[in-house]
Amino acid sequence: MLPKFHPNEIKVVYLRCTGGEVSTTSALASKIGPLGLSPKKIKVAPSASALIIKALKEPPRDRKKQKNIKHSGNITFDEIVNIAQQMRH
Repeated sequence: MLPKFHPNEIKVVYLRCTGGEVSTTSALASKIGPLGLSPKKIKVAPSASALIIKALKEPPRDRKKQKNIKHSGNITFDEIVNIAQQMRH
């Protein structure tokens, strides 16, 4: 039987990020289910690498076909500060 859900309780689940890609909440259902949480109430925080790749405006790649990708591009200092602020919160 699942434990009772407390709406004000915060549970932190650490997951591995693959290649800077943010996973969908439906893919996390197997890890969240035993905690008694609904996948609809889950918020996925992107990693720093995912935010940097998004700032570079690079197209998404198939991580199974392409390995050791070298990213290139220019990011303004304001974008770096914005990413740092997002990681702090």
